[in-house]
Amino acid sequence: MSSWKSILLKSLGVGVGAGIGFAICVGAFAWYSSRPKPEKPWDSNAITAVLEHVDTTGENHHLRFLYSLENHTDTDYRTDTSILQVSAIVGEKGNLSGAGLVKFQEQNVFLPAKQRLLVDLELPSYQFPGSDVLRATHLKGERSTGTRLRNT
Repeated sequence: MSSWKSILLKSLGVGVGAGIGFAICVGAFAWYSSRPKPEKPWDSNAITAVLEHVDTTGENHHLRFLYSLENHTDTDYRTDTSILQVSAIVGEKGNLSGAGLVKFQEQNVFLPAKQRLLVDLELPSYQFPGSDVLRATHLKGERSTGTRLRNT
């Protein structure tokens, strides 16, 4: 076999091999970049709640809480209040145990980035056992809401 045929066949083999290798690399990159990205874990300090006020309302004197929500992120959050759940805490004497019906003043909560919002919620199933209206109590103590709000 002449030398120019040998060089041509070797060059053709190298070119085809390089083309197949390049195609495999492009295919692998396309597959890798199209994979679903895992969701970032929720930052429990992204939105914090501070209990500002508690009293009773209505004829049955059920409990009403006023919370200040603060968004510490650069993202606006919006949620439908019908999907939110509030857990109650069992006190020393067994009061306020379980999670009952929660009624929010607003249908939706919109919390802009780096802003605060007052949220009023009522617990109609937890009634104050006296005829006197519970005196307004101002509490300080920051707690994480633990509720993941939908990104807007």
